[in-house]
Amino acid sequence: MTEYSIRPINPERDLPTLDERISRLPLWRRRDTLSYVFPIDRLQSALAWELLENLLLRHCGISPYGLRLDRTTLGKPFLRGYPGLHISLSHCPEAAMALVSDIPAACDVERIQNPDSQTEAVAELYYSPAERRLIAGSPDPALEFTKIWTVKEAVFKLDNSIDIERLDTSALPPSLSVCSTVEADFVATIARISPDEMTS
Repeated sequence: MTEYSIRPINPERDLPTLDERISRLPLWRRRDTLSYVFPIDRLQSALAWELLENLLLRHCGISPYGLRLDRTTLGKPFLRGYPGLHISLSHCPEAAMALVSDIPAACDVERIQNPDSQTEAVAELYYSPAERRLIAGSPDPALEFTKIWTVKEAVFKLDNSIDIERLDTSALPPSLSVCSTVEADFVATIARISPDEMTS
């Protein structure tokens, strides 16, 4: 079971609801959310948690009350008391995303980046020659750049021991399953260990 939810963010519609959303968060999550300086960042954090709560209740039968998110020494989030459940959260100014799974899985959502000197510098540093060729040959380089980045981020969240600077998404091992969703202004990607590769 791998379930996820993506919610587009519309600041005009959603920012007026921010205080109410923050008031409904568990105290520890409220503190995390309020640590963000800008309201749009607080909104993203609150929405991602809401999505996770809904997924846990709907697909796992887990009440969100009393839940606490912790992190491993490598920074991976997990829920206390649910060692077999894998969770992942992601957000950007355009969308929030949450995932729950009974196999190792992670997600990432990113705004589609228009090519500029900054994205070119990122590509030079973090993208393999094969990935850069994919971008150059794409009818939509901005979309391809962003899609590759979400794959890198999702795979890195799945396995924090991977060197993201050397990760070549054009040659992922067959043990990984990757799926991307493209919207008008963002890309969302899920990476998970293929069930066939799981051992008992």
